[in-house]
This record gives sequence, C-alpha cells and structure tokens, in this order.
Amino acid sequence: MTLTEVATTLSETIGRTVRYVPLSRRDYITELVEQGVPATDAEALANVAESPSLGKDAYVSDGVRRALGRAPRTFAEAIQEVRPFAS
Repeated sequence: MTLTEVATTLSETIGRTVRYVPLSRRDYITELVEQGVPATDAEALANVAESPSLGKDAYVSDGVRRALGRAPRTFAEAIQEVRPFAS
C-alpha cells in the first residue's frame, strides 16, 4: 500500500479525514530532528519510511500464518479491529 492508500483506508474505516502529506527525505529528517529525534534515528526512520516507495515491501510471504497460526488480514480489517481506540 502507498501512504496515500493508507490514509484513504484509515479515513474510510474510522470516519475521520486522514491525509498523507509527502515530504522530501531531507525535510522528513529535519522535521524529526526538530521534534527531538536524534539525527541517526531520524536517518533510520527515513530509511524505513522510504522502503515502500521503492518497492522493497512488495513481496508477500507466509510469515503471519507461520508466526501466528492464522490467515493474514488486510490493513482495513486490522484497523476495523482497533477502531474503538481510534475514536
């Protein structure tokens, strides 16, 4: 899922508007550092945030089934389960 799709799914599921506002990598790191995140941690978080946009998370594995012994669920299904906490 793209971050725009995540925001759309969250909005539809919780009934509140959630927007994704893209930042450049440098702006994202700067924002995190300004909020008190150490620069090395901000760089690591930027790497994690950048991964989906580079297609690095496109592979779907059977990890959920192996680790939890149940079928995986969609992002929308997972959000629906925690919806009472999102209000």
